[in-house]
Amino acid sequence: MHSTIQRPFVWLAGGSILGICLGTVFHSILWVSVALMIAFLMGFFGYVKWARGFYWLLLIGSCLLFFWRFNYVDETNRSQLDHLVNEEAWKWVQGSIQTSPRIDGDRLAFDVALNQIQGEGDTYHLNNERIRVSVRLQRKEDQHIAQSLMRGDLIRAKIQFIRPQPARNPGGFDHRKSLYYQRIHWLGEVASLKQLEILHSSWNYRNIMDQLRQHIAAQIAHIYAPPYEGYIRGLILGERDQLDPELEESYTSFGIIHVLSISGLHISILVACGFYLLKKMGLSREKASFFVLALLPCYVLLTGAEPPVVRAGVMAGLFMIALILNQWKDSLSFLAVALLVQLAWNPYLLFTASFQFTFVITAALIVGVPPIVERLSGSWQWLKQALVAALVAQFASFPIAIFFFYEFTFLSWIANLLFVPFISAFVLPGSLLAVGLSYVHLAWGTFVADATVAILEGVHQGMKWLHPLFFPIKTWRPPSFLWLLFYCGATFYVWFSLIQERRNRMLHRFVAGALMIGTLCWAYFPPDEWGNKTRVTFLDVGQGDCIFIETNQGRTILIDGGGTPYIEKETWRVRRDPFEVGKDVVVPFLKYRGVDQIDTLILTHGDADHIGGLKAVIDRFPVKQVIRNPLPPHSQLERELMTQLVDRETPIYTVPVGIPLPIEEGVWWQFLHPSSEESLFDEKSTNNDSVVVLLVIYHHQLLLTGDIEAKAEDVLLKRWNLPSIDILKVAHHGSKTSTQERWLQQIAPKEAVISVGRNNRYGHPSQSVIQRLQKHQVRIWRTDQHGAITISFTPDYYTIESMLPFS
Repeated sequence: MHSTIQRPFVWLAGGSILGICLGTVFHSILWVSVALMIAFLMGFFGYVKWARGFYWLLLIGSCLLFFWRFNYVDETNRSQLDHLVNEEAWKWVQGSIQTSPRIDGDRLAFDVALNQIQGEGDTYHLNNERIRVSVRLQRKEDQHIAQSLMRGDLIRAKIQFIRPQPARNPGGFDHRKSLYYQRIHWLGEVASLKQLEILHSSWNYRNIMDQLRQHIAAQIAHIYAPPYEGYIRGLILGERDQLDPELEESYTSFGIIHVLSISGLHISILVACGFYLLKKMGLSREKASFFVLALLPCYVLLTGAEPPVVRAGVMAGLFMIALILNQWKDSLSFLAVALLVQLAWNPYLLFTASFQFTFVITAALIVGVPPIVERLSGSWQWLKQALVAALVAQFASFPIAIFFFYEFTFLSWIANLLFVPFISAFVLPGSLLAVGLSYVHLAWGTFVADATVAILEGVHQGMKWLHPLFFPIKTWRPPSFLWLLFYCGATFYVWFSLIQERRNRMLHRFVAGALMIGTLCWAYFPPDEWGNKTRVTFLDVGQGDCIFIETNQGRTILIDGGGTPYIEKETWRVRRDPFEVGKDVVVPFLKYRGVDQIDTLILTHGDADHIGGLKAVIDRFPVKQVIRNPLPPHSQLERELMTQLVDRETPIYTVPVGIPLPIEEGVWWQFLHPSSEESLFDEKSTNNDSVVVLLVIYHHQLLLTGDIEAKAEDVLLKRWNLPSIDILKVAHHGSKTSTQERWLQQIAPKEAVISVGRNNRYGHPSQSVIQRLQKHQVRIWRTDQHGAITISFTPDYYTIESMLPFS
């Protein structure tokens, strides 16, 4: 412990983190700077006078410098385009390509540093503002043309400017913030390659790296067949976008996705192999270290220079320098230097998941594992060391995983012990050997590649056998800052109780274990920040419907799941991992809310924009029961969904029309439509057979109407004496075929929620519907304008919040 504290670079690294955090919290640069400078001067004079406080001096000095650095970066992170372009404006621009162009189906994507934009008859010069460009490829031949684009090329293109979207649902991906951390404020759409021309091409080191990467990728394709081609490209070149999405999801659920990221493991194996070969060739230790040191930056650039790669590269480089100079070899100080280098370059990295994972886990392994291993006795030391390392890494990664991804399994240490050694000891070195041998003789490389594939297939078979242990993965609500402090303290106390040699060791371990269990229970059963309320959330799923109900006592009800319209495409146009509402919107929201199962799933009807996203939901969460209309499945999509539910032995019930059914105290519902006796079935549309439910929460009335049209509204008005409604879910996304005048006169809603997609091709919501709602003085909430809409109910009142500002 004492030796850990006496490391100057560790104190500097701690100060850098503290300074950046202060920069995000306090916006008064002057007063914070004055306070830090006073603290620094006091520490300096104290050190001069008493020769004490040197490390605190380093901490405060580093904190001050990185506080200034962060504020400088944040203040200069502004767009020059804001006063030159409007949302969805088309402009001719000129700039240089900054990132390797990526082709995914009929899309080409890269970043451009703009130096020129043409306005209304004028040309404006820009200071290399970066935007993210997406080009639509109209023909298969365009993929081959796009491959000629390289980093550094000067291009001219006609671009439609689009603002990145903020998070539109609770727990959703904040695209705007993610790009802001990359200093990108605008997106650009190019309609076709015909609207893009290369003005000048120049060769530089980035082009060489890109060409080398493409050459190695082509060589991998010669010896590996899909899906292992993409797997090995990700393993060796860091091209995770080539990995099969289902395989990536499987590795994520087992907690071993880190083996597919270029990190310290990969760098260590490469450095060890290279160093060993160079020594065998007769080079001295110093010369071998020098050659490895010279090649490290090449590999870091070749694999994309992501934070884990840079961290591992810097640490390996420092280790090589230490070998050359025959000086100290301090892994923790090397790690601190790597952190300082990366945060000085880009302070925003501190807030990214990959940066936090790589540095926290590596620091935990360096500091936490050796003292525990030293106290282990007996045989099987290698297995005990591996177990300790797996558990330390797991406890270190837990708070980061639940903060960013809302799910974690404490069984991942099993997968790390069983599968990761095979991948790191055999597959990674074997695939490197296979690629190298393929340049000598293709058959030799193919033989070794087949051996690595056989090992991988064995690993994947083992994962299939263990799958029941890992499914479903426990979801966790994002923790509070107070919980994070408690968890850090509990983790440190557990570690300290294991390594300390004082008396009362067992008492310390008992107290530490109890504290850790209590902290985990706090995360497992978090106090609800909403209090004793029932919530109804209308998710923004684009042009579709998805409603999630969470009762005060924890019941979960999902009504529909949105859906991405299916458009049949030519094979070459299909993207590797296309956007899908269920997987990319509904499932992340449910994980964010800490949902582990769906108590009741209601299918209003079989249209794709209502049930298309439910396949991903059912794959991820157990469903206790399903309620649907009494009609047979109308579409192939609905039939497939029913088959999926039957295969999982999920009880399926038809709508019990007219019977008030309690959900819990103060909450009940009554299904109003459709009845089995009076169907409005139409071969062309099932809208009028949508499930309609009256939901009553503490005397507040909600009417959820699916996609019914005027014909079904008339049936409901005739059959039921409908009460006045507090919240109306406007039918059929605000279509002009619904929400007629006498319907509104009868139910007299106070609030109306319209679930509708931005810029949809149907023109929803109809202006006539909006005018009718306004005539009745109904406050209108729209998911296209306000994002997700959450209504919180108590016995006395309800409140409505939207993800985006209400206007």
